Amino acid sequence: MPELPGTAKTSVQLWSCLSLSGYDPVSAEAFLNDRVRQLAMHRNFDVRNFTLAVLCTLLPGFIQAADIPSAQELDPLGLEVRWNSQAVLNVRRDVVAHVSNDENNIYIQSSSGMLTAFDAENGRKLWSTQIGRGDEPAMAAVSNKDTVIVVAGPVVYGYNKFSGTQLLEFRLPRQPSASPVMGEGIFYVPITGGALYAYETATLEYQFRFGTLPPGVALPQAWRFICNEKIVHPPVLGLQFVAFATQSGNLHVVNTSGVQRGTSRYQLFLKGPISAPLAIVDNARSSSIIAMTDTHRVFSVELMDLDRIEDGQPAQDVQWTYPLGRPMKNAPIAVRDDLFVVAVDGTLTQFSRDPAQTFWGRPVEIPLYEAPVLIGAGMVDAEIDPQLQAGLSVGGQCVRVTTVVPGSPADQAGLQAGDLLVTVNRTPAASVTVAKEVISRLPLRFNRPIEVIRVSTGMQLMEQDSDSPLQISDTETLTRHVVVAGVVRDSAAMEAGLKEGDILVRIGDELIESVEKAQQATAAAAPGTLTLQLLRDGTVVPAKIELTTEKQPLQPTGVPTVSLQTLQLTIPVEQWVVDGITSLSAVGRFSVFGLDRTNRLVAYDRATSEMQGRVAVPGYAVHLNNSITDQIILISSTGDVLCLREIGPTVRVPRGLSDVSNRATVKEVLVTKDDPIEPTGTVVATVEFPDGTEHQISADNKGLVQEVYVKVGDIVQVDDPLIRIADDKFATYHQRPQQQPVDAELQSSGGNAGQPENGETP
Repeated sequence: MPELPGTAKTSVQLWSCLSLSGYDPVSAEAFLNDRVRQLAMHRNFDVRNFTLAVLCTLLPGFIQAADIPSAQELDPLGLEVRWNSQAVLNVRRDVVAHVSNDENNIYIQSSSGMLTAFDAENGRKLWSTQIGRGDEPAMAAVSNKDTVIVVAGPVVYGYNKFSGTQLLEFRLPRQPSASPVMGEGIFYVPITGGALYAYETATLEYQFRFGTLPPGVALPQAWRFICNEKIVHPPVLGLQFVAFATQSGNLHVVNTSGVQRGTSRYQLFLKGPISAPLAIVDNARSSSIIAMTDTHRVFSVELMDLDRIEDGQPAQDVQWTYPLGRPMKNAPIAVRDDLFVVAVDGTLTQFSRDPAQTFWGRPVEIPLYEAPVLIGAGMVDAEIDPQLQAGLSVGGQCVRVTTVVPGSPADQAGLQAGDLLVTVNRTPAASVTVAKEVISRLPLRFNRPIEVIRVSTGMQLMEQDSDSPLQISDTETLTRHVVVAGVVRDSAAMEAGLKEGDILVRIGDELIESVEKAQQATAAAAPGTLTLQLLRDGTVVPAKIELTTEKQPLQPTGVPTVSLQTLQLTIPVEQWVVDGITSLSAVGRFSVFGLDRTNRLVAYDRATSEMQGRVAVPGYAVHLNNSITDQIILISSTGDVLCLREIGPTVRVPRGLSDVSNRATVKEVLVTKDDPIEPTGTVVATVEFPDGTEHQISADNKGLVQEVYVKVGDIVQVDDPLIRIADDKFATYHQRPQQQPVDAELQSSGGNAGQPENGETP
């Protein structure tokens, strides 16, 4: 290169950066030589200002159009980079128009009609081709197990989805009004004017190859269904039907098999135009449609249930409808019995499709209080004294309440330490195990009766800290004591002579330092005589209270000191709703992922809706609304493709280990990074609770330990993470899992897109 003389006095725009997708070495060299010749004669040219231009022209591959988040940034979300690749895109004039996927591939279409197919497991670019004429409006690609089709203008183009070989090209009778849907060997496309056409791919492939229809075939379409209403969203395909919604709010269900194919199965008016694409939920023997309308309602329509036969036909009806009260435009994602819906205002709601749940057909409800023992009460097995059994007509086995957490559902219901829990929701609480099981099945939000045997003495107690320790005896002192804050009129306590201000020193042989201990000691004395030791004006005063199921003489209301009382227990809930999500990216095994208003990727716990973390993804302007797998696909405006997926499960401190506390101390950590986790169960840590009980925590997800979050001596609480496991490297398939492909290694040959640096196949 000749020496470039001169010094710069003005700024001249010399270049613009292009991504690797637009890089051509021959053109770049010609451009550079031409620009050097022109600029060498420019007297104000500064070679220092030209250096960056040379680098950008010769080395565009070193300039990333979008930043890939680091492992440290992705870790709080439980994600890792699966692979990254590059779509064929002319960055000077193209934008990403559509992104779609199936069980095998990911398809990226540009606005100029370029279609690129990637292997979804390892990111290897399979093929790319130009669809139709440049800049012709096109629909999103749809596919089946071996073919992908794209409608561009009025023409359908079909390709082998693994090789890119063109299989068909067919001109539709009119412009399509929405994207098609594809089954095995057939696809269905809505046509302008209010009709749905069904085409068999074998017929169109024969016509493409030989220029004529197969022998004995009179028309290219297999059948058509005319509704004379505009079809504005893509149809969905079920087990034996295809369904679509019209602009006026009619849901049409059309048979696709047997002699009745192409005929209406039934029609449903949804009381409002459809506002978002339909979603299909296929189970083994049933199919349901999820529809959202301009009236801000969500519908679940059972289109076929082979296990419910009515009038000789599989059952079909509206399962449920819910008034969300917010406009919805994006397609929902359904994963088994979980349905995730994003509203225009940025709220993400999880609905339940499980008929066994009390919130079926409504937003999922999460208990606001879950430990200890769900309602906030410690329990131990107990036996009821024979006298109490006879006097109260109850059985012999029950549960004694040992502790009550302030503010918990147990506290709000009025449970006290020392109460004997006899029944829960009219079911005998014969043991702690039975009580926990019944409580875990209680309907949320609703009042449910619980029966307790309670000792009511009429003492109102409160705790106080002593300014100076109270000397009770030569060897005993109280730094915290219990004071009689009040005495109920005509109660047993008043009969025994208790007065406001008395300090309760001892019950029986127990030294009393807390209200909870006083309640436990009082209940333990029934039936019989409760012996009290009080401190009044510096003098020790004894007192006795008879605890019996019989009515007391000074109680005109007739309330005995020991009685069977009914309380109302309610477990409060909150709905699974989060704010600030503009669109869903994917639903993983453990988290739900979406983009917020500032284009950050956000993860929410699938069980609790708690935010796990967020990470900025600058440059990635397009993402896939992935309803098929748990992969997160992000695409930049220059065609960079990034695939993220969940690393594996996080092992946490489980609920229900202790009735005493939610907090524990880590005594042992038994695994380290890269240790194997066996499906038969591997102990990962031992924790100790304040009452001295120790519990081993195990994991049974096969994989390797990727991260250890705790060490010996750490204080952990319920739901805190202990370790994270890296398990299988393959996507989880939400729909039709029986069709998921074999491992990606068996499909792939050659190429190194998305390969790890160590050279191993992902």
